[in-house]
Amino acid sequence: SLIILENKDFFKKLIQTGEKIEAKATAEFLTYIFFPGSSLREGATIIRGDEVVAAKCILPKTKRRLYMDHVSPRDMAAVGLSEISDALCFVTSKDRGDISLAHEGSYISNLEPERLPSIIETLLAGKEISKKIDIK
Repeated sequence: SLIILENKDFFKKLIQTGEKIEAKATAEFLTYIFFPGSSLREGATIIRGDEVVAAKCILPKTKRRLYMDHVSPRDMAAVGLSEISDALCFVTSKDRGDISLAHEGSYISNLEPERLPSIIETLLAGKEISKKIDIK
């Protein structure tokens, strides 16, 4: 899955590339979006505050070469959007079984799920987190 948390930048044009949705961002609803066979699971899901505002959105991919073992199109899109916005771009991989984050052009992989709330809070407050990996 590819989940984008809007920060200060507003994604009107990106939202128009997908399907507009106005629904509370609950675990149940996100599970519905990313359930195998769901027509909404392709592309990115954009969350504004506590609301899912769009799904199936097309993101710009990075033009940089990513020096990582397993680079997926989702990874490329997450990094691409993080290069041009202040969004928090989360990538989950069923194959690798991990959660990664692209933010400000950097990529952090293998995040522990229990750390996610504090990471989100820290980044949305404009602070830095440790373990950033520059992928230039």
